[in-house]
Amino acid sequence: MSETALKEKKVKEISGAKDEAANSYTRRLREGFFEKYLQGKGIDIGCGNNVVVEGARPWDKGYGDGDATYMEGVENESYDFVYASHVLEHVLDPKEAIKNWWRILKPKGYLVIAVPDED
Repeated sequence: MSETALKEKKVKEISGAKDEAANSYTRRLREGFFEKYLQGKGIDIGCGNNVVVEGARPWDKGYGDGDATYMEGVENESYDFVYASHVLEHVLDPKEAIKNWWRILKPKGYLVIAVPDED
């Protein structure tokens, strides 16, 4: 399947779940966000079975992974990008979570966190 077809499929999958998420994904796709920031070895925290980009390692408590706050068993500086969309507001200690997400990020890597917006 082509890269474009995969992205279109992803938009359709997200559209079925949340219009807001689909709009955000579509905008980021159009702006080249994924190509710029989500390259290399990555991990998508709290994604269920719907990773943000193909090849990213899904990390989800519902699928047997540990608490996203601590990222136990994940080596330091092991990912080029760490992506967490609508996860931070669910952890008990957000400061500790960000500290550990930063810990598993390689130097010069990207930590991408999306949180809900009331508006």
